[in-house]
Order: sequence, then structure tokens, then C-alpha cells
Amino acid sequence: MEDEDSAMAEQFLKLPPDIIFYHILTKLPIKTLMQFKLVSKLWYSTLSSPQFALAFVQSSPSFHPSSPIQYLFMKNGDNHYLYSHDDAVEDEFSTNINKNIAKLGFDFGVDSDENLVLIGTCNGLVCLASESGSFFILWNPIIGKFRKYIDYDFVIDWSNPNRVSWGFGYVSNVDDYKVIRVTELGATLEIRVHVFSLKSNKWTRIADQLYQDIFSLQSMSDERFEFCSNGISRWFPYSFHLTRGVLVNETLYWIAAKINSHNVQIVSFDLGHEVFHNYMDLNLDPGHISEDYCLCVMGGCLSKYVDYMGGNGAAIHIFKWPGMVETILLDRDRSQDIDIVALSGFTRSGKFFILVGSATLGLVDPSSNPVKYIQLATLDRLGNSWIASYVPSLTLPYTTD
Repeated sequence: MEDEDSAMAEQFLKLPPDIIFYHILTKLPIKTLMQFKLVSKLWYSTLSSPQFALAFVQSSPSFHPSSPIQYLFMKNGDNHYLYSHDDAVEDEFSTNINKNIAKLGFDFGVDSDENLVLIGTCNGLVCLASESGSFFILWNPIIGKFRKYIDYDFVIDWSNPNRVSWGFGYVSNVDDYKVIRVTELGATLEIRVHVFSLKSNKWTRIADQLYQDIFSLQSMSDERFEFCSNGISRWFPYSFHLTRGVLVNETLYWIAAKINSHNVQIVSFDLGHEVFHNYMDLNLDPGHISEDYCLCVMGGCLSKYVDYMGGNGAAIHIFKWPGMVETILLDRDRSQDIDIVALSGFTRSGKFFILVGSATLGLVDPSSNPVKYIQLATLDRLGNSWIASYVPSLTLPYTTD
């Protein structure tokens, strides 16, 4: 038997390297690949390269945005979790709470007074950022590698109150990961937009003067505010709804609402061209009848979740393509108090994931009436929680050149 194994191994190694590395090894588990790095210097350098890491993640069954979700990354307070989904045992979830969730113990060496926000995930990398906007962290929890990024040339003077929003994503045509930070100075309402390129390891400041008086990071409110800009009295422009942009097809999206009206639109930022696009008018509801809403990604499409006032249920509007919007109505069982904070979907059977009250992960079957809600996991803390789909990978959170 040993002779047969040795002969098979010898024949295997005679295959062209590209076949071995990019057509065979990309199908193996990450733990196995970590062990294979010990085979030789060639294997170590190849399996550690960005090219192999990208090929590995692209070969994953859950790589394509419209693929069924197999993993979720979750942030809950200072804790982080990885949830793995098994479509074959969905009916057992109600009796197996916390079965498929793993807590990721990790110390970033961040001061205790710095709150980290989950900005997003992409190709196995997790982007966390300081709530104050002073730095961000790229982390691959599967291989246990992270790096903290800060450039003191772009640090904002935080002696005055400021507002900040972040975004994270990958640009395929230049093979680069980018982080965007939008900052609004509290004293002057000046908008500053900085973009970090992982490939060049540099921050750049884009022509953000183009966006003055167009959008704001002010919290949305029914109150009317007025400010003076260039000697002219103006009402506040559209304000961002979240501290993070939602990534779809290499573009980041934020909900924006005008503070002195109910008009709701979407602000988008093209990561490739590093420019904000014109607003997209949601034109989905009158605004004043909705109690809460958020953007999410459902089946690889930009989507908007609306929770209506008065216990009238909720709806998910999925933007399939321009002019085509699919709506899922959620006529909830009023005996269930479901405060949905975030959504992500879908599973292979058409169910989607929800974060309830910042501390409970659930699964929703939209085909049931009333909607069937299954509890998957309970987290440790209330508040400062978010979920994002995740694809395990070997991607390093820094360049090796």
C-alpha cells in the first residue's frame, strides 16, 4: 500500500505546476494547505502568494455574490464570531442553538476606550475600524493575521466633535483592496474623503470639495437645521444613515435622507474610479409611513429593508437591475417580537439570515405565512453588533512585496 501511495504521489508531482496549484490545491481545505507549505520552498512561496489566495477564494462555492451563504462573520460588542451554515439540517436549528457558531478569540492590542465597528468583509478579509475614525484594521481570522493601518498625515483633529463613515471592498481590474473614510468636521461641516489602497499601502485624499453641501454625516432627525456655507444660508443636505457603506459589485452604497424632509435617496461610491455617483431615488415608499430601514445585500443584489410602523409588517426590496425591483413582504406573527437590525441572504433553500435586537442570529423563511423565524444563536452582548457574509480564504491583510 505504501508503494502504491508513493507511486501516486510521484505521478501527481509530475503534473504541470499550474494544474497542481490552481486546479487541484485550490479545492482543498485551508488547514491542509497550511500544512502543504512545508513541502518545499516553491510550495511555500506559491501557497503564500496573493495570486494563489485569490484563486482559492474564487474557487469557493460561496465566492459569487449570488451564491448561497455558507458562512457569516458577526461582531457583537468586543467579541467576534464565525457561523457556518448547513442547509441539510435546517430543520434541526430550533433545537440546536449555538451549535454552528465559533467565537474568535483575538487581541488587536487596541486601547479599551476605542470601539471597533465592523465595516465589511471581502475575499476572506474583515475590515474593522475605530468609531472615532482614527484607524482601521484588516484581519483574516482563518489564518490569524491582521494589520492596523493609520497614517498620521491624515489623522483628523479630534478635539472637536466629528462624524465619520467607512467603506471597504475589492477592485478586480487592478487587484486591489480599498478602504474609504468619509469625515465631516463638526466645527465647519467640511467633508473630507480619503481612500486607502492596500496595493500601494498609501492614503490619498480625493477631490472631496465636489461633495460639499451635497451630503452630510449628520444623524437623521425630524428637526430642521440650518448652516452657513460660503456666506449663504442653507438647509442640511442628505445625511448618511450608517457608519458603513454596503458593498455590491465594487460599489459602496449608503442610505441618505434629507434632514428637513422625508425624501430618501442612495449615495454610491465607485471604488474603481474613486468617485461618488449621482443619487439613486429609492421611490419605494412615501417615507413617512416607514419606521426604520437599512441597506443590505440579498442574493448579490443591493436591497432595502423597511420595517413599517404600527405592527404592519415589513418588506425587503431587492434591486435586481435598473427598473426591476423584487419585493418580499414579511407579514410577521405578532406574537413574535422581532426587532431586525441587519439582514443577509440567501441560503440554498431560499431562507435568509437576520440579526435580531443586536444579540440574536436568526433564520427567516419568507415563503411561510406568517413568517417562520428560527433562532440560530444567541450572542453575549446587546448593541454594537453587525453581520456580514464571509468566504474563508488565505488572503493576507497586507502586501508581501
